[in-house]
Amino acid sequence: MTTTPAPQTPPSGPPGFPKGKWSVDSTHSRIGFAVKHYGINTFKGFFRKFQVDIEMDESAPEKSKLEARVEAVSFESGVPRMEEEVRSPSFLDVVKWPQIVFKSKRVEYLGERNYRVVGDLTIRDVTKEVPLQVILTDKIQDTRNNHRIGYTATTTINRMEFGTTWNEKLPTGTPMVSHSVNLLFDGELVRPLD
Repeated sequence: MTTTPAPQTPPSGPPGFPKGKWSVDSTHSRIGFAVKHYGINTFKGFFRKFQVDIEMDESAPEKSKLEARVEAVSFESGVPRMEEEVRSPSFLDVVKWPQIVFKSKRVEYLGERNYRVVGDLTIRDVTKEVPLQVILTDKIQDTRNNHRIGYTATTTINRMEFGTTWNEKLPTGTPMVSHSVNLLFDGELVRPLD
């Protein structure tokens, strides 16, 4: 049985990440998901259009805020037939529910650049609280004189809890598409130098 690490006190002294508003560099960032197909292979896709607003304060992480809005219709996988299926009413129903939204409720520091961001995830018309496991890199200064930080964030959801209805199974009872979906956010945050 796995246990959830207890929140820790952030390190004292000057914060490694300047306090303030950060933007996601969409050119170098991606929001995607991965599901098992037939129980033997991992099918992956990503969303091309999204907006992420972040107010970050490493010295007081509980005050940090994150909101992400994903355009559901921008889903891509490289397979047009699969893209149409995922956008359909059986899955995301992008005509009726055009955005996927995550809004943070609290941020916990776990140590060594690790954080847990707990928030509300809304897919279709269903909202559920989910935890994002977040890892941040050290801050750098880029060639355009911006602060820049790399990040990865992951969580796992049950797609059936968010109103998807497609549930075909193999004769063995194995779902053709797993109910468990891994969500992945990775890329770079950027902010002008003070």
